[in-house]
Amino acid sequence: MVTIDLEKTSLSAVELIALLSESPEAEVQVVRGASVVGTVQLKAETTPELPHERIAGLHEGNWWISDDFDDPLPEDMWSEDDELFT
Repeated sequence: MVTIDLEKTSLSAVELIALLSESPEAEVQVVRGASVVGTVQLKAETTPELPHERIAGLHEGNWWISDDFDDPLPEDMWSEDDELFT
């Protein structure tokens, strides 16, 4: 466990972070005089796994797009009297 006394330390925040990064799985206890201000459990940073490479055509034929997909929407779709706008 690493103990940091706020009243006695002359380290800057950057120096404290550098000190703590030397032991990434450390438990840090912050004290002011005789009282404990807080305790922090540091965890090592993990790199997330990248998703698998995409394979073109893998699900070909399992979905479709309507022929009118790109057609303009009807004007009554934009009517403020529609129940979607109330």
